[in-house]
Amino acid sequence: MTKRILALLLAALCLLLAACGKQETAAATDGNGLGEKAEFVKEDYVGSWKYNDYDLYLTVYSDGTWEETDGTGAVTASGTSTFSELDGLSLYNQGSFVRSFQLTDAKSMTDSDGGSLSAAQMPEYVPEYSESDFYGNWEYDDSTKFLTLDESKQWRAVLSSGKVEATGRFEYQDGVAYLYEITPPEDEDDEEEKNLYTMVYFDSEGNLTDNGVHTMHSSDENPQSYIDLNGIEANYTLDDDPVMLKNGGYVYSEADGYHQMPVRVEIEEKRTRHRSGLLKLKVRVTVDYLIDDDVSTVDDDPERGFSYGLFNAYTGQHYIIGEPNRKGYAENSWQLAWNGSNTTVYAEVDMTWSNKTRSDRNARCTADIYIEVPEDFDGLMLYLCPTESTYEAQKTPVDTSVPVTDSLGARLNSAVICNLFIED
Repeated sequence: MTKRILALLLAALCLLLAACGKQETAAATDGNGLGEKAEFVKEDYVGSWKYNDYDLYLTVYSDGTWEETDGTGAVTASGTSTFSELDGLSLYNQGSFVRSFQLTDAKSMTDSDGGSLSAAQMPEYVPEYSESDFYGNWEYDDSTKFLTLDESKQWRAVLSSGKVEATGRFEYQDGVAYLYEITPPEDEDDEEEKNLYTMVYFDSEGNLTDNGVHTMHSSDENPQSYIDLNGIEANYTLDDDPVMLKNGGYVYSEADGYHQMPVRVEIEEKRTRHRSGLLKLKVRVTVDYLIDDDVSTVDDDPERGFSYGLFNAYTGQHYIIGEPNRKGYAENSWQLAWNGSNTTVYAEVDMTWSNKTRSDRNARCTADIYIEVPEDFDGLMLYLCPTESTYEAQKTPVDTSVPVTDSLGARLNSAVICNLFIED
């Protein structure tokens, strides 16, 4: 009797465990009530979808970009997306989260706001704006920035200072201009790298917009840097071979007066450090005075000189380090407005001479220049240019409040000009 009761209890226990197992399996497979939950991948979201309750379409592209368009085909929003098995497809605009989507089956999905969508064919439409409507110079309404698109499918984004923020090539499709930054291939067999910078299109009110966030208006203003406006060319790169600067230096003596002569110059990078947002740079400028034999100097220590200094390529602001003291040392600092804030440019020079006596005809000046500048400021120029036509004019203090081209004039057109910006 006891064995029979025990057997019945064991049988009842097995039935109970089996029922629990079935309940757990159902809970695991039931999911959202649609039966066994399917596993979806990123590619399942690619295509066009229409909201069931209103006339709005979502198109997801294979590269992860997306667009929302209304019934007329006008783009109302766009951006990039990410995918994860947990969250499904998440949309972003200018880095800000918009909403997420979860597929319920192969042809339906819901968004995080409660809306439902079904797979749909995008209606054919003729864009209201053609590619030529994008050509021109556009000024942002909410910032000091300009965007230029031209017939050759080139574009550039320029700040009001003249700093070029980005450039590239654009492609037009269905009322949208896609702006790409292009990186040339390193090898002939490689393909160029193309990265989407932004997309621009006209909104329902006829305003050109940057990805639906920033509006722009047509502008006649075409910002250019000071160096571009005045036709100045940065013609020397750090560590280039020495170059000749005709009539770049002077020698003055009591007996013979003032003489101009050719000099040979070289600019070398000696040390570079990036620290706390600053570029700390040391460059060495070597100037060799090539005195002709017919220039006689009776002084044992004739005076020599040349014009050099720093300037801002965007504004023309002139940074004169100053006249070195007896030990060849000078320093100075200036305020710089850059990227919406004020910062400081600092420079000092340590100058030494060799072969300065009358018997050593060819003198050499070595100037070590130490510079501290914001590491992303790419407009700091170092120039070495011919001196004024007279010794007296050379000694006249230069007004640093006027742009460098006004104070140095045409001499910059025959100068050695080196951009001191160094990328990481």
